[in-house]
Amino acid sequence: MLQPSIYLYAIYFFFLIYLIREKYFHGVVSQSVQMLRQNLALLGLFVALTLVLIFLVDSPVANLVKSGRLDWAIPLTGYITPLGKGDTFVYSFPITVFVAAMLLKHKFFQHIFATAAAAAFVAGVLVQIPKVVLSRARPLTGDSPFAFFNWDILFARKTFLESDYLSMASGDVITATALCVPLVYYLKSSVLRFIFVLLPLGVAFARVHVNAHWASDVFAGLVIGTFIGLIFCNKNPETAIHGNQEGKTI
Repeated sequence: MLQPSIYLYAIYFFFLIYLIREKYFHGVVSQSVQMLRQNLALLGLFVALTLVLIFLVDSPVANLVKSGRLDWAIPLTGYITPLGKGDTFVYSFPITVFVAAMLLKHKFFQHIFATAAAAAFVAGVLVQIPKVVLSRARPLTGDSPFAFFNWDILFARKTFLESDYLSMASGDVITATALCVPLVYYLKSSVLRFIFVLLPLGVAFARVHVNAHWASDVFAGLVIGTFIGLIFCNKNPETAIHGNQEGKTI
């Protein structure tokens, strides 16, 4: 008998086919190149800040977590951590809202949640590139924050995609951020926008708190996830305007 998780991934697959057929991924590469060319100064700043975090912040933050002085946040972290997971929130949430919007014939919501899901899908795939290339050790391995390029250990493991040496950038953070950026961009409710701003920040805190990532890992995830989310917003900026014209101010 099929397990529920198999049904879930089947839904993801068919929804992905829908996104491809509706051309939600069309022009993503050209948009990315254009945005990078227009923001080379910001790209340099991102690299510089990441290096500062690696050399000056990662170890103190990891030591703070290990010291137990943040144990008060353990219950909070338990609630936040699932919000960065694809099977519990990042993909399930936008697909569920999309289906509800489709049944209610709410095309504005259909489009923005399909856009958010498409951004999260792309982020989930692209994050594997820096993870594998950098092959950075996670804090839980006991290595220093400078333990990069552990390819010998990485390729020796059978659980390649679940390796302790795939730390930068945080996959949970990058996908949650890519998901939330279009929602913040399109939705008009200040309360909802505030929630979707806090969500990836909460996931970033949780990933550091459970000792799964360095501070620089989640910072990179936030920045790259924002970049990917903005690409999808820039592909269809008129959607927000059309939503207002149709009176959809949620």
